[in-house]
Amino acid sequence: MIKKINNNNKILVISHIADIDGMGSIILANKYYDNKIDYVLAEIMDLPVIFNNTDFSNYETIYLCDLPITPSTIKILDDHPNIIKKLKHFDHHISYQGDVPIYVNAISELNGRKTCATELFYNYLISLSDKLDKNFYKTYVEATREQDTWDFKEEEYNAKLLANTHAMIGPEAYIELINSLDENKDFKLPKIFDDLYKTDLEKQDRYIKYVDENLLITDYKNYKIGVTISEQYRSIVGDEICKLRPEIDFILIINYSRNTVSLRCVKESIDLNKICLEFHKDGGGHKKAAGFIIDSESIPKIRKYNDMYLENIKTKTKR
Repeated sequence: MIKKINNNNKILVISHIADIDGMGSIILANKYYDNKIDYVLAEIMDLPVIFNNTDFSNYETIYLCDLPITPSTIKILDDHPNIIKKLKHFDHHISYQGDVPIYVNAISELNGRKTCATELFYNYLISLSDKLDKNFYKTYVEATREQDTWDFKEEEYNAKLLANTHAMIGPEAYIELINSLDENKDFKLPKIFDDLYKTDLEKQDRYIKYVDENLLITDYKNYKIGVTISEQYRSIVGDEICKLRPEIDFILIINYSRNTVSLRCVKESIDLNKICLEFHKDGGGHKKAAGFIIDSESIPKIRKYNDMYLENIKTKTKR
């Protein structure tokens, strides 16, 4: 979790720490409110602690972006009406089951295509005023949308460049970098990041090759799955391995550095939201990209896949 709290601002943005869609709402809010915001970057699992332990009395508005409100968090918020009345939610995950509270605002598609939290938040800010109604922001938001939804179109290069830059320099430096760009010019990152991205493509290829060579192929119920313990490029790894291994239905990526498990697939017949719920009550995300946290509820269910993967690596090492 990363916090930037000045204790004198009226706007608080709570967003996802993991990727550029989570950064987007922070960046747009900074621009719209002239850098007079507080923010918290967090994982889904952090929300119960945040809403239980944070003093929100100073804030007029709390923006919660790119983070689904899980049953555990709903239970806490329902006991805090003082927080709910300040809360504005912008989420694009489709992992909600049954009746959800009216403060949950989750939209997965907009204008006939997949959307993201950055786009939803941008549209909201545009509805307030035309302050960010510039080509710079439109390009940035679309690149973020394409990367986060894996729906690559005219901004594919910018989308992948942004993701690579975020991975290299981290959340705080990424926010500062984008906020430092001239909004009156075309959106473009400094050349050094373009050069580093081209170099990193070779590293990605080597990493995907390593994951593929060490992938465990096994069964989960009626599915054929791939299993890996991997801490880099999870979406790229997930997409590429599923394409390289058409025999698997989905890949299960265990990431101990983030304390999460990510599921990825390319098959239309698979709904990873439902499968994630079999591992954890707060699991979910999107149909082809979902995940859950590693805790006392999920550990017994993933332990055998962890052990099988390590045994597979051990066996290969002995050869």
